[in-house]
Amino acid sequence: MKKKKGKLSFVSIAAWIAGALLLCSSACYLFWPKEMIYEAGVESFRSILNHQTLYWVTYLAFMFSALFGLSVVMAVTELVQSANRNLIRWIGLLGIIGLSVIAVNFWYHPGTAVDKAKAVVGQQGSFEGYGLMLDTDQEGRIQIYPFADSPAAKAGVKAGDVLVSVNGQEIRKGEKRTTVKSVLQNSPDGRVEITVQSAGQPARRYALRKSRVDYWDVSAQSAILASTAPDIDPAFLIGFGLTGLWFLVIHGVAMKKRLLDRPLNVLGLLAGVGLWLFSAQFFVHSAALIAVGPWLGLVLGALWYLRVGLFLKK
Repeated sequence: MKKKKGKLSFVSIAAWIAGALLLCSSACYLFWPKEMIYEAGVESFRSILNHQTLYWVTYLAFMFSALFGLSVVMAVTELVQSANRNLIRWIGLLGIIGLSVIAVNFWYHPGTAVDKAKAVVGQQGSFEGYGLMLDTDQEGRIQIYPFADSPAAKAGVKAGDVLVSVNGQEIRKGEKRTTVKSVLQNSPDGRVEITVQSAGQPARRYALRKSRVDYWDVSAQSAILASTAPDIDPAFLIGFGLTGLWFLVIHGVAMKKRLLDRPLNVLGLLAGVGLWLFSAQFFVHSAALIAVGPWLGLVLGALWYLRVGLFLKK
């Protein structure tokens, strides 16, 4: 009897530590810039580099939470095993695999992401200009495409707009891009006034002023990203998927057979749904999923750990 009591005492402590670490990870996630959450291309990589400490702490806290959570999963699986020994043992094994994948992936993922960010952002260059890239459509008209965060983009120029005039000089069909480029470059005082038009829309006029325009070598980025090792668990599907399945089955059976206690079972079911929603946001791009999924999985998972610690202490 004393041996059993000691075992439960250890698991209670492990559950409390896992819960505290998961709350720490949740708190860090709360301060993530939106570029890191929504993975907005190069801006996402630049944001990762600017917040490396926050990025690492978020993942490492979750990693250690998963490691401590392994003992909790094994203990809870053992408590529910009497309901259906073969099913529960199998689900328990899947839960252990899920948490193990989370622990390994959350150690591997931040380092890989930071290395990618350094490589991609390292391809950055800049020039002084208006940020207008010129092209010619099938009818011979000059189309313009603004660089991100350039004077043109900030003014409201849209990709594919047709250039109607520059400083009052009409741009006709068949005009050479080199000619238009020369007019833009030689504009006095680094200022230019352009008129553009979108299909079926009235003409719009913009006054632009030269400033620094940042750009990235897209071909180099593609080569860099293609050469890096793939993620161990893309979209966290294995780790969160299997762990979420463990939560749902274990607490579904426990609630049906009236094992454990009701608050613990309810928390477990909600945490399982939250983990699945967390993975779903990578396949279904929904603002609601992005807003709800992480918090159901992280916060309710942390509360579940803390509740398990109290339950086992009794």
